[in-house]
Amino acid sequence: MTLTDAAVVVGGGTPKRSEPAYWNGDVPWATPTDVAGLSGRTISETASSITEAGLASSSARLLPPNSLLMTTRATIGACAINLVAMATNQGFQNLVPKRSNVCVDFLYYLIKYHAGRLEQLAAGSTFLEISKRSVGSFRVHMPPISEQRKIAAILSSVDDAIEMTQAVIDQAQIVKRGLMQELLKQEPDANTLMSSNVGSLAQVNPEQLGSRTDPDYLMEYLDISAIEQPGVIGDTRKFRFEDAPSRARRVVREGDILVSTVRPYLRNFARVREAPNNLVVSTGYAVVRPGDRVDGRFLYQHILSTGFVDYLKPRMSGSNYPAVTANHVRLYPIVLPTLSEQHKIADILSSVDDTIEQHRRFVDRAQIAKRGLMSVLLTGELRVNPDTVAA
Repeated sequence: MTLTDAAVVVGGGTPKRSEPAYWNGDVPWATPTDVAGLSGRTISETASSITEAGLASSSARLLPPNSLLMTTRATIGACAINLVAMATNQGFQNLVPKRSNVCVDFLYYLIKYHAGRLEQLAAGSTFLEISKRSVGSFRVHMPPISEQRKIAAILSSVDDAIEMTQAVIDQAQIVKRGLMQELLKQEPDANTLMSSNVGSLAQVNPEQLGSRTDPDYLMEYLDISAIEQPGVIGDTRKFRFEDAPSRARRVVREGDILVSTVRPYLRNFARVREAPNNLVVSTGYAVVRPGDRVDGRFLYQHILSTGFVDYLKPRMSGSNYPAVTANHVRLYPIVLPTLSEQHKIADILSSVDDTIEQHRRFVDRAQIAKRGLMSVLLTGELRVNPDTVAA
């Protein structure tokens, strides 16, 4: 079945910007930014709106509720189900289900699954775009309506679990930020041993691979993109020293803290809990190795803090790759409480981190499971019995 067998393909348009009477009316008017930025499946509000006169003057069309908004210019395949009547700009080819035997929630997952295939149909020199004709002739698997609803219910239940878990993560991060403000003091008090800095508490870049390293030395390497979010380290790659990138020089040990010196405002920092003996990272990281006077977990929490990032931001240099130096990291000031107080603070903040990490792992597993389900349910490889009720 093609998409035009299942839905009417409706494009969008933009009224003249120079005509005030066409803008700020009662008709929600979506752009790809409105849809691409959504965390859920539905849309009811847009950043801009147009008037009835604006709608009539342009190629925009009013889409009834429960249509599928689908981006087809530049960003391909981002989609959402509109809960209220709305129009879109020309960056869309929208799908209005034709018959009562088409479930718009199923259609949503179908387009999400086939976004890669749709992108392959796109053309254009300035930006990619899919034509109305290409969208309409796109072939998909459309089971009976009862099965569509069952499949949509299965996939939406996974999405709901992911969204609820993400909400827990977001709340835990808010709680942690409050705790960090309270526990990581900026001014000395009665419990403070002394004011210090990173360089007096830890070695920064203590081990390097030199030019005389054995060419056959086999390393596990992390490049500058290996940390995509705070505390989460990606997979290593194996290299012989002779074949490794020229930036593969900094040796890392268990308990070291990695600080990305490139764009530090992205907070690509992590503490290495386990490390093979041959772990090496890019010189784009400052490797911080805590000494005996500081709890490494406590120092890591300081590095994760807003104060650390705010300290580094004005010290960045370079337009294409704004970065700080290892010396900037060394000089970051820290108010140091007693070691026992450090342990207590680290225990509290690390426990929140562990909770967040547990929930992140659940989200990762759920997303993998969802992709697997989509690949078999949306292609007809696995059929479901609509009458089956979960126990």
